Amino acid sequence: MDNATSNDVLARSLATLLVKYDVQFDSKSGQIRCLPHVINLVVQQILSKLSSSDVADPDVDDYYNEAKKHSVHYDPNNDPDVQELEDEYQDDENGVNSRTDSSDEEELSDDVSDSELHAVSQKKAPIAKLRHIVTKIVSSPQRRYAFRQQVQKFYHDLKLMVIRDVKTRWNCTHAMIQRALLLQNAINAWVLNVPELHPYALTKFDWKVLTATEELLQPFTDITQDMSQSQTPTLCYAIPFYHHMKKHLTASVGNTQLTSIGGFHDAIAAGLAKLESYYYRALSNEFNIIATACHPSFRIDWFRKIDVSVYDEACRIVKNKYDEYRQKQVQPQTAPATPTKTGTSKQSQLSLALGSPIKLPNPVDPRPTGDLEWHRWCSGEGGGNLERPLIWWKEHAAGFPVMALVAWDFLAIQGSAVSVERLFSSSRHLCTDVRSSMKAKTITQAMCAKMWIKQGLLKV
Repeated sequence: MDNATSNDVLARSLATLLVKYDVQFDSKSGQIRCLPHVINLVVQQILSKLSSSDVADPDVDDYYNEAKKHSVHYDPNNDPDVQELEDEYQDDENGVNSRTDSSDEEELSDDVSDSELHAVSQKKAPIAKLRHIVTKIVSSPQRRYAFRQQVQKFYHDLKLMVIRDVKTRWNCTHAMIQRALLLQNAINAWVLNVPELHPYALTKFDWKVLTATEELLQPFTDITQDMSQSQTPTLCYAIPFYHHMKKHLTASVGNTQLTSIGGFHDAIAAGLAKLESYYYRALSNEFNIIATACHPSFRIDWFRKIDVSVYDEACRIVKNKYDEYRQKQVQPQTAPATPTKTGTSKQSQLSLALGSPIKLPNPVDPRPTGDLEWHRWCSGEGGGNLERPLIWWKEHAAGFPVMALVAWDFLAIQGSAVSVERLFSSSRHLCTDVRSSMKAKTITQAMCAKMWIKQGLLKV
C-alpha cells in the first residue's frame, strides 16, 4: 500500500479486528510500503528544496496520488505524444511542413501566468526556465518546424523532439532534462532566434545545474523502472534498493563539487532524511528481511553490507521462520522453468546497483538432511540468479525443500503497489455491472486464466 498516514491507521485497526477471528496479523510487518511511492516522496522533497524548482513539498502536497492514473515509470519511447511530434520529421522529408509563415500560427496554452513567467526569469531557475522553453517550442507547428531545423543543423540524422513534462511527475521532469541535455545546442540556437525568450535563455551555469540534477535523479529512475516489473518478484529487492539509494545520496552530500551549487546540499540532505525514515522502517519489517534472504543471489549474507547487528538480527528472523516452516514441511515439487519476457534493463541496472555477495556457485545436493539445509543455504550453495530468482527456485526447489516453501510464500509479496493496481485495472472488463453476481472464486479463476494465457502457460 502507499504511505498515506491513513494506511498506518488501517493496518493497526485491521490487526485489532482480526484478533477477534483468531487471525494473526502483525501491522508492523504486514504493512508493505510501496517503494515507488517512497521514491516519489524523496525526489519530490529534493526538487522542492532546489531553488531551480517550483515543486511543492511532499508533506504539503503529495503528487503521487495525482500521478496514479499514469504509469509509475515514464518511458518517452512509449509516449504517443512525443512520438507524434517526432513523426513530423518524416513529414518534413515529404515536404508537408515546408511552410514557415506564422500568420496562422495557433499556440497551445502555456498554462502559466505572466507573473509566474516574470518570476522565473528573475529567479533564473533552470528547471522552470527549461520547462517554459520546451512549452514554447511545442506550442505551434511553426515553432516545432524551426526547432527541427536547428536539430538537423547540429545533429544531422538525429530526429528527436524536446519532452514537455508534467511537474507532478518527477520522472517526466527527469526525462525532459535528459532530452534537453542531448539537444542542448539546438535549444540554445532556437532561443536566440526568438527575442521574446531571451530573458529565459539558459546560461552555462544553468546547464551545469541541469546536468547535476539529471545525474542526481538517474538512480531513482532506474529503480522505479525495475520496481514496476510485473513478471518478477519485487519485495526481495526493496531493502537492497533502499541501501543503494542511501549510498547514492550520502555520496552526493559529500561531493563538494555537487554541493557547491547553490541549494543542492540542503536539497540532497532533505531527500536523504526523507529516505532514511522509510529505510529504517523497511529494515524493521520482518517480511522485507525474509524476502531479501529468500533471493538466491542475496540470502542472509547480503545484510553484512549494512551492519553486523543488522546481519545478526536478519539471521534470527529468517532462522525462526525457517524452523516454523520446517515443522509443517510439505515436499515441494519441481516444475520446468516457464517462459518469461526478458527485461530491457533489469540485468545491467540490478548488477550495477546491487551486486551479489554469493561467491559459491556449487551444485545443489539433491538429498538435504536435517538442519544441514539451513547451513547449505547460508553458505551460498547453488549460486544464484540475480534477475530471475523464480527461475532459480523452480530448478533448485528439491535441494532446499524448506527454504523453497518460505520463498514461495514471501517472494509472492510485492514491494510495489504497481502490479496490484495493474491487476485491479485489468479486471474492469470482467467485473462489470452485468456480471455483478459472479463469485469471488470464479473471478479469481478467470483472472488467473487470463494471465496464464498471456504468459504462454496455457494454450487456447
